[in-house]
Amino acid sequence: MYYEVVKTIAKGVMHLLWPVTVTFEAEIPKEGPIVMCGKHYDDLDGPIALLIFPRKVNFMAKAELFRFKPLGRLLSSMGAFPVVRGTGDVSALKTALSILKSGGVLGIFPEGTCVHDNERRPAKTGALNLAFKTGATIVPFGNYTKHYRRRLWRRSYFRFGKPMTCADLGMTDGSKADLAAATERLMNLIHDMSEERYEGPAC
Repeated sequence: MYYEVVKTIAKGVMHLLWPVTVTFEAEIPKEGPIVMCGKHYDDLDGPIALLIFPRKVNFMAKAELFRFKPLGRLLSSMGAFPVVRGTGDVSALKTALSILKSGGVLGIFPEGTCVHDNERRPAKTGALNLAFKTGATIVPFGNYTKHYRRRLWRRSYFRFGKPMTCADLGMTDGSKADLAAATERLMNLIHDMSEERYEGPAC
């Protein structure tokens, strides 16, 4: 109940300050584990994606955001949990696995940090590794706003792709090479969905 109330209020505030147009290319599964992977160009990507996704999302968020206790409590109440970047945070990994094994939705930005444009950059393979280990569905999303600079009252566009499996991304054995190749394919999809004139897949 508390979660729904906070989400409703926060969503209303979000649409007033940072209006969003949302597109879903297919219906999102109502049950079962999901790894949601997306484009990350500022600290609002995660909160906005959390508010507009039809299921509760547990976002892996940088630990620095939790240092300000009121913000940390709010993030935790909305399902976010901290990860210490660049350290192989075992606690965060265990939390992520627990979320997926219980059938929840895990949100991750594979690039691992904010990227203030839509250029291709190496991405981490952890998201697909978790999906492969747990059999989770993968939902890619892109987002775009003018010059990839979010401003008050400037509209942004979030596009959620079709849910897919690791096999859909060409994964076979979960090896390092397998994960790297599949992650590159996933990021290509995410980057395509983050282009200004993206029109979705051809029918």
